[in-house]
Amino acid sequence: MLLDDVTAEISGEVGTQGAAIARALAAEGARVVRGGGAGARGADILVVLAAGADAAPALLRAARAAARPMVARGWGAIMIVAEPSAQEAVDGPARRLADDLGPHGVRVICLRAARPATGAGPLAEHLAQVADLAAVSAALVVASAAAARTARA
Repeated sequence: MLLDDVTAEISGEVGTQGAAIARALAAEGARVVRGGGAGARGADILVVLAAGADAAPALLRAARAAARPMVARGWGAIMIVAEPSAQEAVDGPARRLADDLGPHGVRVICLRAARPATGAGPLAEHLAQVADLAAVSAALVVASAAAARTARA
């Protein structure tokens, strides 16, 4: 499996996207933990789910803390999924994280969740769109983490 012996932390508000990302990581062999600071103890992958602008600064501080052991070992992946209300608060700091950590083998991915269309059809259609975004998010973080790990192996 791509992510055997890898620990992934899911931090922030875990909803449909967080659950899909956790399942995808686990399916590739990662040990998935829910928040609580595993990143500071050495998680290989950190997924930050920023649901609101007020939560974004704390989550980005957690990402910086999680990056320290990743930099020390020369690889890791941080994925930030920003809901529409958090996008402006997350964009600049996420770019700085990528600039700072990229040269040390740590990949930073920032996904901007799409705004639901106004007057979007039935609830089932909206939930299908959310599930599609969650699946894409999960695939991106798995691929990025595997590439970062392989590059340093």
